[in-house]
Amino acid sequence: MKKNQTRLKKKLKELEDDNLKLTINFREATSRLDHMKEQIDCMKEQIEKLKDDKNCRDVVFMLKDFQEIKTIATKIQKGSTGVHRFTLSEILTLKYRLHKRRVGNGIQGLLASQNIHGRVTSSAIEHCKRLASQSNVFEHFNVKGKTEEIIEFAKTTEPALKVVEQYLGYYPHFGSNVHMKYGHGQISFKGHHRAGGQQKAERQAV
Repeated sequence: MKKNQTRLKKKLKELEDDNLKLTINFREATSRLDHMKEQIDCMKEQIEKLKDDKNCRDVVFMLKDFQEIKTIATKIQKGSTGVHRFTLSEILTLKYRLHKRRVGNGIQGLLASQNIHGRVTSSAIEHCKRLASQSNVFEHFNVKGKTEEIIEFAKTTEPALKVVEQYLGYYPHFGSNVHMKYGHGQISFKGHHRAGGQQKAERQAV
């Protein structure tokens, strides 16, 4: 009888020890899971910040493109006087709305591929308004302003874009004889274009 009791006590002690080990292991596992959850939450927060930063920068880049389209449209509406005052950048912006850009190879090709020309479209305008609604761009860059200003600026790009598209409809070969040459970290331009007159595209370094 005593042997049975001793055996039972020993068995009970083993079960208690096993239960304690399981409890400790469970707590450690729970602690690790909580720590992993904190890390995941932190990563999610960082991803959201990076996403917000990208959205804000994209909005600013698009606004720069919109501003150029508006400037071009204003010059077009002034007639030949305005058209003759197109800058080389504006000529290329118009050219690459019509013609596929050849960016070249190597490092210069990579750099040139990121030069944005003629990417303003109605969908880009809508995309800009959507991003601006999702992120506080002014606050992100510590500038005073309201989101409504960005949305209104994007909206007023639509009529300017129509002016530009109509102009290119009349001059489908605009800029086709303006050429780009790459070499030694420098981009040079030479040629001329016709748009109700003739204008030389002066050689410039970028």
